[in-house]
Amino acid sequence: MHRTYQGSLRARKVLAAPAAAHPFTGRRGAYVDQQMSDFKPTTLDLTGSVEANARAYDDDDSDYDGPGITDYADPACSHCHGVGLITLDQATGRSTLCRCVMAGRQKAAASARIEMLFGKGGAKMTLNSYDPGDIPDNQTALEVAKNYVRNWDTFREAGAGFALQGQPGSGKTHVATGVCIALIWKTAMEGRMIKPFTLSVPEMLRLARRKFDDPSTADVLDQAMNADLYLLDDIGAEYHRQGTSDGMSWVDEQLFMILNHRLTNQLPTIYTTNLNRRALEERVDQRVWRRLNTATLAFRHMEVVPRAVAKPAGLTSLLMNGS
Repeated sequence: MHRTYQGSLRARKVLAAPAAAHPFTGRRGAYVDQQMSDFKPTTLDLTGSVEANARAYDDDDSDYDGPGITDYADPACSHCHGVGLITLDQATGRSTLCRCVMAGRQKAAASARIEMLFGKGGAKMTLNSYDPGDIPDNQTALEVAKNYVRNWDTFREAGAGFALQGQPGSGKTHVATGVCIALIWKTAMEGRMIKPFTLSVPEMLRLARRKFDDPSTADVLDQAMNADLYLLDDIGAEYHRQGTSDGMSWVDEQLFMILNHRLTNQLPTIYTTNLNRRALEERVDQRVWRRLNTATLAFRHMEVVPRAVAKPAGLTSLLMNGS
């Protein structure tokens, strides 16, 4: 059964077309100014100097209850000069939050969400940090990923994603993770931060082994079903169809349930695999395969880029020489 998306023709054209420079490759301040230009601040009735007002209103004077205005303010801000408040009326001391505070809060929230989802190491897997080398397939995959971020609203409305295929070390997880990270940053600075979620097939297999005595399993699967963007990572070598001819394994059932729910509600999914299309079709349950195939606009191949493994020189010297 072939399924078409609303706006899918436009989405496919956008995904394949070259685009202008990504906003996050430019100067951060300029992008923040653009996004915050229509910001309507909430005024505060305070008295005294602006700096004193900021610190009086700051909810973190004792550094025990979380960051406040002065923590989020940009020290280089030309509007508030790092204080976080701008005086509207010198006579009364009536002040307003500076736009840099709002941007700082959004940046902090985005950073926290990225680290929560991907950890400190995964947070470094951005699109800007991925090196495709001189391999055309990798360059195309990276361009597809950037086009997806640039035109997120179109793909989100269509509920459309894409797939990346390649051997271990080709960078498919890096690029897919980079898309999630870029979209968190992009939507956070627009004041509408999305909630992606990633659950790999190996992790699902581990869930299968403890599903009966761990109540958190249902919560994890629910997040995969309802996330704004779902990254299904590494559906490949570790996946084996375990169901019988008239039934599905637990992992098959969960994959089907997640993908079917996301298709019904037009929620986009990105997946990565080390199997080519034919091998993947043969490996997974056919009902799962049909939904994977329907959920994605493109299936891009990637190659391993030969490169030396970067090692921190200082730590290597410390390990070898003790200093």
